[in-house]
Amino acid sequence: MTVLKNALLNEKLLAAEIKKLSVEEKIQAKKVLSSVANKLKLPSQKLLTALKNEGFEFSDIVGNGGAKPSKSTKVSGTKRAPRKLVLENQSFAIIDEQKKELAHAVGRGVTSYKDKGYEVVKFGELSPALQKVAKGMI
Repeated sequence: MTVLKNALLNEKLLAAEIKKLSVEEKIQAKKVLSSVANKLKLPSQKLLTALKNEGFEFSDIVGNGGAKPSKSTKVSGTKRAPRKLVLENQSFAIIDEQKKELAHAVGRGVTSYKDKGYEVVKFGELSPALQKVAKGMI
């Protein structure tokens, strides 16, 4: 199935495969492709107009001429909202409890601090004095 999909989506590859066919096979292929082309569902003009009114273009949906759309393609005019850290969900490594030193442990940092021998706890498990320090960090 992948080979067929690659041939259908790559004009040069499809043309090269068609060149390999005999005249009789080319005639049959043309009939099949013409028949199947009518079954391709494309967006209606009404839908395209509605999308355009909302700021989308057909090229935003399908990409540019058959090329795979990149992951970095962004919808114009929209900006990602900044992340909001919920204090209660954060982990902290207790560096020195006497001096009230904490480190905000995120992702792999949690494991790193544990490997170094520090105690890593959630915000709610901190003493009230250390919770004040943690609030100042976030």
